[in-house]
Amino acid sequence: ADQAMVKQEQGADILRRVDEATLRSLLARMPEEIWYRMHAFDAEGRDIEFGYAGVSLHETGPEGIGDLVPKSREGSDTGLLVRIRMRQIPKTKNGPVVDIDHRAWLSWDREEETWTMLLTARQKNVKETVSESITGFRPRPTTKSPRRWLEVLEQSRNTFDRQLVRLDVPMDLTLYLSEAERLLLPTLLDIVDAPACEFGIYAWNDERQSITRRLERWSAGKDGRWTLRSRAFEDAREAIHEVGPDGVVDVRVAPTDAAAGGIRWTRMDPEKIREMYARKGIRLDD
Repeated sequence: ADQAMVKQEQGADILRRVDEATLRSLLARMPEEIWYRMHAFDAEGRDIEFGYAGVSLHETGPEGIGDLVPKSREGSDTGLLVRIRMRQIPKTKNGPVVDIDHRAWLSWDREEETWTMLLTARQKNVKETVSESITGFRPRPTTKSPRRWLEVLEQSRNTFDRQLVRLDVPMDLTLYLSEAERLLLPTLLDIVDAPACEFGIYAWNDERQSITRRLERWSAGKDGRWTLRSRAFEDAREAIHEVGPDGVVDVRVAPTDAAAGGIRWTRMDPEKIREMYARKGIRLDD
């Protein structure tokens, strides 16, 4: 219990450093969309291509969540919008193409957030597409309603299944990591110059449909490069983020059963991804 409290206090100390200036520094670090090749290795060490992903940031209002293409704008009601768009290529000849559009918006004062993730799967020679979405909403506290809470709706457009949960959020925001901050945590730690440490922090966890206590280990290697090792909850498998010299993630290894050793996100120029796919006979418009 004492160790857990120490880790929680360390996490709160880090989030106390996060303010509007810190969040705007994220925009400065990532002025353009950053692309990653998603791949893994089989038992013989050969590359398996899983797809690609782009990460972009915008200053905009909460309407950016629903815009077809987010538009940056300034104003008193703006905040930080994080967008991750992924395409998972077919695993078999006639397998589905899966597109994921994950967006998370956070007000500059951290008091309000909303996010959405839309998954669409389409298959060659099949007219219908499979679509699923998840939406999270944390409204700004008011005098009449001072409690902080998070509402998450998960639904399928094909089966019409809906699942709604409403959860209390820690009243002390230094104990809570928003979805936008979670997606950019390694770069955020670099910006606030966080010391090497282990810390605990609460955040939404889709797997458990609840707010869980994350465990994070931030450390520097002998070469001076920083690494973040994350667990979504205490007994979860570890995700590894290797941070580049510019403070942006160069490599991310996601824990998954889809491939031995996990799926790797390797930072790569989009034109080089196209060239590599062309050499391997992979069509990006399939």
